[in-house]
Amino acid sequence: MEKNRRKVGYVSILGLPNSGNSTLLNSLVGEKVAAVTDKPQTTRQRATGIYNDENFQIAFVDAPGFLLSPRGKMNEFLRKEFESVVKESDHHLLMLDAQLSRLGEFLEIFKLLGSWKKKFSLIISKADTVDSFERANIIMTLREITNVEVPLTFISVKSAPEEAKASV
Repeated sequence: MEKNRRKVGYVSILGLPNSGNSTLLNSLVGEKVAAVTDKPQTTRQRATGIYNDENFQIAFVDAPGFLLSPRGKMNEFLRKEFESVVKESDHHLLMLDAQLSRLGEFLEIFKLLGSWKKKFSLIISKADTVDSFERANIIMTLREITNVEVPLTFISVKSAPEEAKASV
């Protein structure tokens, strides 16, 4: 008799400060496990939420926002925590705000994941702030500058939390 084996995986949620990582984590697991505020760097240590299904279990890990040039002991700690989450996860959801206001910093995370040969998907958050024409431009921009085909999803956790959950 063959036993059904339950699959388990670790998926990190990565991005710049205030890109919606903690909001997505809370939406995916259906409860508030991570603090959500407008204040940057609210997540100082990883927050983990578990999603269970009869066939699999996913541990979603929200990392502190990525800091390009960490200055000071606290920021160095946050950067180390970010890197630790990346190294320990099986897959990564790399989040970018639809406004693309910090694209240069975002590309540094992209390069870091590429250099570590990590599997990831791109999540464009706050999608309710852009129309379909702007979405097409975002896709073209990201494909041009990254020169990589990776799964890309637009989400809006605040205006459509169930759709966001289903798309990830």
